[in-house]
Amino acid sequence: MMKHTLYMFFVIISAVSTAQEVVHTTVSDCDKKSYPEYIRNRLIEKELKEDTLFLNVGLVLNCCLSPMPKLIYRDDTLFLEIIDSSDIRCACVCCFEIQVKAIGIPDTNFTLIHQYEASDITNEGFIDWTEYKMLKKYKNKYIFPSPEELDNISEYDQISSSGSKIGAWNIYYDNSEKVKYKVFYFIDVEGESKIAWSIRYDEEGEISEICGRTGENESTCAEGIQYNKLMGGHENQ
Repeated sequence: MMKHTLYMFFVIISAVSTAQEVVHTTVSDCDKKSYPEYIRNRLIEKELKEDTLFLNVGLVLNCCLSPMPKLIYRDDTLFLEIIDSSDIRCACVCCFEIQVKAIGIPDTNFTLIHQYEASDITNEGFIDWTEYKMLKKYKNKYIFPSPEELDNISEYDQISSSGSKIGAWNIYYDNSEKVKYKVFYFIDVEGESKIAWSIRYDEEGEISEICGRTGENESTCAEGIQYNKLMGGHENQ
């Protein structure tokens, strides 16, 4: 499978690494009001005090989580695996903040990778593999751009050196200067132009729908009223 190939490097690294010692873990209550389908898995904070690493991450996980974090450090990469010791699994997901104290990590100049199990349904049944995703620090915990980010866009309709769309583009209503769509493009690791997020406006200029990326090839959308509710004081969480 392609995903096996894409992440083989990380599989090899984790296989030869040695585990670090997690000395304390704190998990927040399930945040049921945060619309987990719109929230990024992300790094919230990392700090090294003497010989102890303080790590805080935000993850969307199963509601019945009973986590046992495991850290593996290798070649400036820190792998975070959340082992679930719960005997039950709920039919829902929640937003959690997980704080970890650990020793044996020399500095904070590492790339943080979330390691977790994934699966596909095939003709032969379920196929499982280990997935790896980089956890980055974002100003906005939501996958959608904040109103401040939209206000700060100063350049539109840019083309990369390879001739691909990049950055913000406006699409207008026919025979009008009114914006119908605002689309933000980025260049992926294969050099292709992909959509990071898109916004559809009604003819009055109000957001009617906004869509963002939840994964490498996945997206989800919210109605304008949902977006306004999310961003009502939550822009920089």
